[in-house]
Amino acid sequence: MGFPTKIIYYSQNIDQSMTERLWARRKAEKDMELMARLNEAYRSISVIDVRTERMHLYRNLMLPDCMAGFVEDAPYEENLEHFAREFLALEDADAFLEKMRLLTVRKELKHKKAYSVFCLIRAERQAEAGLKYEKFSFSFSGKNNQTVVLATRDITEIVEWGQDML
Repeated sequence: MGFPTKIIYYSQNIDQSMTERLWARRKAEKDMELMARLNEAYRSISVIDVRTERMHLYRNLMLPDCMAGFVEDAPYEENLEHFAREFLALEDADAFLEKMRLLTVRKELKHKKAYSVFCLIRAERQAEAGLKYEKFSFSFSGKNNQTVVLATRDITEIVEWGQDML
């Protein structure tokens, strides 16, 4: 009996490494399941890393190309600013940005399972974007609420049919 041998030391490292890889794989599988469910209802899905405040586009159907290129891996606040200035009416942009701030989103999500923000696309951008009204839905995903999923949905038809959404 004495000190652990190098073999035991290496074995412990291998076990730990395998456990970490397995955990990462399970997390990725859970994320993919979540994305698959969201894909049925939403047209674009992004994941926001709360720690780094960066945003990554997972799936995009109808966001204009200039927006999709920008959102691929961008700081969250910068991305919002870009979207609001490009696609929203000037009088609505500031209110939208205030509701979409990550600080606001996190505060809202502490009390709810999801948080939604609606917006009206600028008239001259509606044809390009393929929508008139858009809904942004936030929900937590992952351990310790360090990941937020942002899913966007065209709610033009719902609003056009007269339901009071805005």
